Amino acid sequence: MSALYLPVQAVFGDLHWAFSFFSLLLGLFGFLMWSAAPQAKEHTTRLRQSGRPGVTEIIVAERIDPADGSADSFVRTLRISGADVPSFEAAYRGDYEERFQVGARFSAVVDPSETSFTLRRL
Repeated sequence: MSALYLPVQAVFGDLHWAFSFFSLLLGLFGFLMWSAAPQAKEHTTRLRQSGRPGVTEIIVAERIDPADGSADSFVRTLRISGADVPSFEAAYRGDYEERFQVGARFSAVVDPSETSFTLRRL
């Protein structure tokens, strides 16, 4: 008990109610994330099973320096199109990866009604 109590005492002092509130808040946040996972999995499964085939090409790749000492991120503009898919553009933000360069092409599975998609390397 004292192993847990000492860090709590160091951070919150006599504000034990703040620790309880903080713990409850983190628990609630964790539960909300956990409960959304099955919906996201179902959506992805449905997209992969009934989506339309398409092709994605990276048309713009921009490096973003957050200026706070953290790692740079990259924003890429993607053009998604296909025989049964109206062409549209989407933005993707992520870490630098060699395969995500301007001109790189990927196969895609697309749901044009929501403009959602998944990518696979060609």
